[in-house]
Amino acid sequence: MLLNKFIRLTIFSVLILAGSWNCDVKQKDSPNSSFRIISLAPHITEIIYAIGAQENLIAVTDFCKYPEEAKAKQKVGGLLNPNIELIIALKPTHIFGMPSHEKLDQELKKFGLNITMMSNENISDVLNSIKQIGQTIGYDQKARKLVDQISTTFDLLQKKSIQRSGISAALIIGREKGTLRNITVAGDDTFLDEIWQLCGGINVYNDMPIRYGTISLESLLMKDPDVIIEFELEGEYDIRRIDNADEWKVLNNLSAAKNQNIFVISGNHTLIPGPRMTLLAEDFTRIIEKLYSLNAIE
Repeated sequence: MLLNKFIRLTIFSVLILAGSWNCDVKQKDSPNSSFRIISLAPHITEIIYAIGAQENLIAVTDFCKYPEEAKAKQKVGGLLNPNIELIIALKPTHIFGMPSHEKLDQELKKFGLNITMMSNENISDVLNSIKQIGQTIGYDQKARKLVDQISTTFDLLQKKSIQRSGISAALIIGREKGTLRNITVAGDDTFLDEIWQLCGGINVYNDMPIRYGTISLESLLMKDPDVIIEFELEGEYDIRRIDNADEWKVLNNLSAAKNQNIFVISGNHTLIPGPRMTLLAEDFTRIIEKLYSLNAIE
């Protein structure tokens, strides 16, 4: 509990300092009010709001739901159904997306538009995206301050995690509802894997040859993690310890199931690698604290 309180106090203090800092750097940044920005991903939308450039944001995807104000922005579809005609009609000066938007970028080039594509697989990618967006649209100082805030929080967590480390986990990002079929987990070089390690944990699937993959039950039994963590992008924020999940009872030899060390983290921050990564780190820390307080790790 002391660790949790320390983290909360640290994050709160950083945010307070950020507020006063923003007042000091208004003249250092040089935003352009004529910029017309389209965001093609939820994490990019969050970055733009986090650095205070939302007035220049003219459109977002159907899946950009945070912050609440983003829901009122013009929608241009999603990765699989982009509204190219609308994107062109909006006359954007900047379009920010990901490498997966390569095909859309080729189409837009025919009309004199291009997408600035940035990876978002790991923590470094996200921090670089924040800096790149800030530099491009004149919010360099605020972007760098945001990067410093995130990095400071992670550094503090990493230093404290030495006291509580070694808990192994399977980080499940999806499975067939109500069953243990098609379980997909996060592997190495993903922001989930990196944040869990920062908090002192071990990802039992960080040896996968791909970042995200579907696993078998036999593999899960062989890896035998101390804890299973699942994520729900929809729904109100919550961390639940599942005591009687019927579908997990079939794996009575699995340590996490046998000891009822199965957690679900819900909230629209869970699977979005953006400025709110520190909240997920706090979630992981709470789970680790809970396990130690219950003496749930053998």
